[in-house]
Amino acid sequence: MDLKYRDWLAHWAEARPPPWHSPLSWWMLAYHIPIFLQALLTHPALATHDNRLRWWRLALLPINLRLSFGIINDFCFTPITRRGCFNLSLACWGLHLAGRSLEWALFSNQPTNDAYQIQPQFLKSKQSQSASRSPSQFDLCKDIIAGSLDRFFSLRGLKYGWGRKLAEKERSLCYTVKLVVISHYVQMIALVGCILFRDHGSALNAWMAIGLPNFPGALILAEGLASLAFGFLIIAGMELSAGYLALLSHFITWVSQSVSLPFWFVSFWDPKLFIPLFHIPHQPPSLAWFWGKGWHQLFRRGYLICGALPASRAAAKLGFGLKAQRILGLFGSFLVSGIQHEIAIRFVARPTHPSPHVHFISYPGSLVFFLIQPIGILLEPYIIPLIPHSLGGAWTWTIIFILWTCIPFRDQYMLNYRVIDYLYPPLERWHKIGFAIPYKIMEW
Repeated sequence: MDLKYRDWLAHWAEARPPPWHSPLSWWMLAYHIPIFLQALLTHPALATHDNRLRWWRLALLPINLRLSFGIINDFCFTPITRRGCFNLSLACWGLHLAGRSLEWALFSNQPTNDAYQIQPQFLKSKQSQSASRSPSQFDLCKDIIAGSLDRFFSLRGLKYGWGRKLAEKERSLCYTVKLVVISHYVQMIALVGCILFRDHGSALNAWMAIGLPNFPGALILAEGLASLAFGFLIIAGMELSAGYLALLSHFITWVSQSVSLPFWFVSFWDPKLFIPLFHIPHQPPSLAWFWGKGWHQLFRRGYLICGALPASRAAAKLGFGLKAQRILGLFGSFLVSGIQHEIAIRFVARPTHPSPHVHFISYPGSLVFFLIQPIGILLEPYIIPLIPHSLGGAWTWTIIFILWTCIPFRDQYMLNYRVIDYLYPPLERWHKIGFAIPYKIMEW
């Protein structure tokens, strides 16, 4: 072999990152089976046996909590220094299942709940024909399994209309494509800011690295822009993923018009269910509106079950009034959100990570951020009237409050190559067409 070629090959092998490893396996699938069984035991068709089945669901709770945390503790994408975003998604999924398992164990489901009775417009005729016949035992079993799969994979929770209530108007294919394209380019622009922030270690250093002067007030502007990039990276990244699923739902809908597909399968992929995750979060009229309607609501049910309800009921037991119960419920939901994000970053920056996150030792940036939010919600009715409308009023208050309070949360996730890790190289190593094809800039 030519010496020059051999030296190049050796250098390429050394520079090549560790091989990709995915935790997705049959063994990981087995972790989900008891959790799915618990979901199956909550189906409305079994409501007549609910008193007896509830004991079974309670018995499965400790097992499923262990399995939910086992999904994120026993499995991970490797190398961990290049799979931060993947491990973050895996951690959120496992924590989501833990919250759902708690809900399925403690709450009953009545047959009047129509949260999962989806009727796509293009299947109305078929559905009416099948409704005229009395269902067989086999059809009932299929319905129970299909409905349980639907609620198992739904991120929005039981009895929560935002996720499973049919939209008044279906999002068109053109609208979905437009949303995907916009989300893609917003994500890439935000990623540029986050990489500059990561590589230079601080917002001000990144500010000066692109040639901007250091003047009084530059630190404030730099920190605000870094937080803005962090926020839009989350928004665009999640909206882009949801947009791809929405495109797939349109494709399945189109195929189902000429090919006979199972009703439960087509119902699950009804385009009306795949609505945008965010609702103009950049135009918030208040902090309460931002978190209640503008931001994504994927884990809202879990925060309600695990945080708001226990806190408000504990306040009621202690004799507090309705207002105090609501305030404690508000703090409870944000407390659970903060704990979720702390656990998630712990499994991104594991002990083997170059910059591990250690509970009770590392600064709990995300927990601090989420615990500050209810304080802002309680104070804003007194602060917003003090801000002139000419200066933006409520919008100015909300944006400034979020951008500045999210600094510890942003630093915890973005710095030290945790979520934005070595998968994303410095800007000088980006491929020319990276903005159009993100895969080209990633160093797998």
